Amino acid sequence: MIDQKQRATFLAVGAVSFLLGVLVLILGKQFDEFALVVMGPCFMLTGVTWTIVILLAFKFAKIPQMEAVSAPEPESEPQAHTRGRIRLSESGFVDPTHCFCQIPEADMRPWVEKRYVEHVPTMALLESTDDPHEKEVISIVAMLDVDDDTLLCVMGDVDKPDHHIIHCRENIRRMLGVE
Repeated sequence: MIDQKQRATFLAVGAVSFLLGVLVLILGKQFDEFALVVMGPCFMLTGVTWTIVILLAFKFAKIPQMEAVSAPEPESEPQAHTRGRIRLSESGFVDPTHCFCQIPEADMRPWVEKRYVEHVPTMALLESTDDPHEKEVISIVAMLDVDDDTLLCVMGDVDKPDHHIIHCRENIRRMLGVE
């Protein structure tokens, strides 16, 4: 989100341009220079236009905002819906809502090693944690070796196009050495 300091900076650019135009216009009249008399209004018009465009952008532009999310309280019973959009199925598998590229490598690497190096089954990994984020990461790691149709079906809630998800999976497979 654009903060108050940035707004002031943007508006200051318009004001400086307008004032520079006024100064150039005054100098042009003072020294009877046609070029300066023409350039002055150009700067003034630029300053006014810049200010109007910025003010309209502040008023009408939809600028996405990030909101802080507090950590969920530990629960005694598992629930079907937890923390935002993460959905747990009855089996404990999570339908991912994030693409491979949206999960940090450091979050995925330990689960990749357990799943593909130590050959721990996905369901055992899911049962080893109660953290919904870790369950989603494990579910995403499990998608590294499924066919494209299954991948796109399970990752249907990810807000990315199909070709992006498939491409990201290939990049992550190469990066993590799961080929």
